Amino acid sequence: MPSNPPQAPPARGYDIAQRVQALTLMIEGISRPEIEKRTGVKKPAQRYIWQKAQERGFQPDIDPRIHLQYVEDGARSA
Repeated sequence: MPSNPPQAPPARGYDIAQRVQALTLMIEGISRPEIEKRTGVKKPAQRYIWQKAQERGFQPDIDPRIHLQYVEDGARSA
């Protein structure tokens, strides 16, 4: 029986615009269900997008601008 391939991070299924929009709504304090309704980004992916953005330097309390490096796909392993 073949093994299942590793799961991609949940954010990979969303384009850059969706990720930026979701982050913007999170900064504005919009609820997770409302963000999903407006953007299509599911709640687990919202958490992942937020976490990855912070790991990449996103500090909304200091600078709420969302730079491309915060939301780009990470490098894939071969």
